[in-house]
Amino acid sequence: MQTEEGHQYLCVAIDRTSKVAFAELHPRAKRVIAAEFLRRVLDKLPYKVAHPWTNEQVERMNRTNKEATV
Repeated sequence: MQTEEGHQYLCVAIDRTSKVAFAELHPRAKRVIAAEFLRRVLDKLPYKVAHPWTNEQVERMNRTNKEATV
């Protein structure tokens, strides 16, 4: 994602139950950054996550973000 600060990487997680989206911009795409992001997301949820799934919600969210910012 291109921002005023330069190229940034967007970390996105969407809770299927509540449809709440979590997003953060980071200057680098590193495994440690992704792991810390997921820990912050899991700390915010009021229940235990069984396992991560993808059902194109993030792809739709990325499209929405792009349309709103570009």
